[in-house]
Amino acid sequence: MNLPKRLIGLILLLVASIAHASSKKKGDLFYNNFAYKDAIVEYQKSLSSGDSSVLRNLAHSHKLLHQYDQAMINYGYLVNRKEHTNDDIYAYAEMLKANHKMEEANKWMETYFANESSYDAKTHPTFNQDFLTQLNKNRGSYKIETMSINSKYIDHAPVIFEEKGQEKLLFVSSRKIKGNSKHKNLWTGEDYYEFYTADKLDEDQGFGEPIRWDVGFKSEENEDAACFSADGNEMYFTKNTTYDIDKTLTSVLEVVVSKKEGDKWSKPEKLSFNDKHSISAHPSISTDGKTLYFTSNRDGGYGGMDLYKVEKQNGEWGEPVNLGPEINTISNEIFPFYHSEEVLFFSSDRVNGLGGLDLYGAKFYNGQELNVQNLGVPLNSEYDDFSLTMDKEMKQGYFSSDRKGGLGKDDIYKVTFIKDVVFDVELKLLVKDAKTNNLLNTVALDFYANDEKIKTVNTQQGQYVSDFHSNHKLLVELSNDNYGQKKQEVLLGMKDTVITVLLDPKELPKQKVIPVVDIEEVYIAQGGTAGKDDPLNTSNTEGSNPNFTGSNIEGTNSSFTDSNNNSKTTDHASPNYTEAKDESKKLGEETFAKNIPSHEALSTGSKKHDDDKETAVLGKKYFTTVPTTKEEIQKRIQELEASNITTVHESVFKPIYYTNNSYKVINESIDELKKVATYLKENND
Repeated sequence: MNLPKRLIGLILLLVASIAHASSKKKGDLFYNNFAYKDAIVEYQKSLSSGDSSVLRNLAHSHKLLHQYDQAMINYGYLVNRKEHTNDDIYAYAEMLKANHKMEEANKWMETYFANESSYDAKTHPTFNQDFLTQLNKNRGSYKIETMSINSKYIDHAPVIFEEKGQEKLLFVSSRKIKGNSKHKNLWTGEDYYEFYTADKLDEDQGFGEPIRWDVGFKSEENEDAACFSADGNEMYFTKNTTYDIDKTLTSVLEVVVSKKEGDKWSKPEKLSFNDKHSISAHPSISTDGKTLYFTSNRDGGYGGMDLYKVEKQNGEWGEPVNLGPEINTISNEIFPFYHSEEVLFFSSDRVNGLGGLDLYGAKFYNGQELNVQNLGVPLNSEYDDFSLTMDKEMKQGYFSSDRKGGLGKDDIYKVTFIKDVVFDVELKLLVKDAKTNNLLNTVALDFYANDEKIKTVNTQQGQYVSDFHSNHKLLVELSNDNYGQKKQEVLLGMKDTVITVLLDPKELPKQKVIPVVDIEEVYIAQGGTAGKDDPLNTSNTEGSNPNFTGSNIEGTNSSFTDSNNNSKTTDHASPNYTEAKDESKKLGEETFAKNIPSHEALSTGSKKHDDDKETAVLGKKYFTTVPTTKEEIQKRIQELEASNITTVHESVFKPIYYTNNSYKVINESIDELKKVATYLKENND
């Protein structure tokens, strides 16, 4: 039975005669009966045997006796042997933490989880390298004070109650006072636990001298961890009981109740949900008296000791219900304390703690949803911190710890909550482009709570992560120059939350490429006899070159005539005007169709010359850029597109004609030329 040491000390120890056994057998018998001081003596004699179980039990014995330095050394030897187990690695990591070797402890904890195939990360907390940052965020939230009621013995499990109008502190102690039990605890070598009380004095004076509580009943067994009903008439507590199971005396812990009868208390009665095959301990009653919380290692749990609740109906207690994986882990959860503000405090030695038992709080929402948090430093330490109790306002309380600097083995400390107990949840806000789904950087986030701005931040690598109060409503305003603004409501429950917000990019004006280049007309050659397949033949007369055979060639000249009968004769500078025309037409249709206007122009008719020759009519005139090679035009288009022109000025101008030889603009085109000049002045971009 692998129990937390806080429970082992309660169990009655019955050790058989072992005078003639070997050192290892003697060590095992002492160890199995929780007599760890004697077990250490015998195991040290057997170390030369090389038995890994001896080293394991020796290390564990040192741990339970708070000898953490020796426990760390022995676990260190053990994990370097082939026979070590994964549990040995976990124990070694815990002892490293207890000796302030956090970095080394983290490495061994990672090894443990890497090897633990049975560990269910979906239902249990996983190891977090940043846990120390989280546990230190509460520094400054608590004021911790030692108390004068402590002794050099064990003093723990404090609870506030009232007797005859006097506020008192009830606690458990193994101190030696006249009239104590003659029974000795083989584990600690001290007397059995009994109840003591101390009267609360003025605020500055603390508590008076502790006295053994005369409850009206006598017990020859351990007593521990009590609680009182709201009216103060019932006391529930933990009691040690011995059963004869299969002719073997077995000691277990049970929850009992005692009722107030005048100035005394009745003989304790066992509650119906106790199980003689398992432990039930550390009761805490709800304010209405209908729900009792306790710890147990009964079958069906998640780990060692789990927290349970049991409901009372019609005066009878029902069946215990496990509080589930949100609270319980593969480790131990003990010492529950239920506060009227729907907060359940408890202790656990789970992963991501500071070492030993840490104090936790679980906030209920609607009676079901939970938010569990480690209460952090300085309330918690590398040692055992447990059995927290709070006043009605949840401003002041008391807890137990075996941390360094105390007077005894377990001491009672006073804690004052400088800040309210707040149960935060983590909000991860992801901001993405709605079209590309890419994370967006430098998005401004304004957070509002109750119409009041509480913080302004920017996204980093497309996200923002921070803690906020649980069960809370937030409004987030997001803004970015390229995406505009958006408001997002965030409802935070009791769990960490991830929210993705999609931002639509601003609608920019539709981009058009404006060919800001010189343009010229592509005229159609008049004259020359063209072949049947030559589309440039627009005349039924031969050109000036008798050798013209259907294609304009270098060295010829042609007469160009527009629709106003203005003509011009020019030499052919390029081998083939057909190529220029075809290229400009194709590019005009594919690329410039929406940007460059076309006009009716040039030839007015066609005539079939004979069977193998025909005239072709081109009814459209196209503009093209200069130079007119396809590669250079496409290059110019790319340059224009890269310039990100967003303003488009569409205007259609009629052709501007000029006279032969002088190239002067004809009278009919002067007004059109003025329109072009005005347009250019108004649109100089």
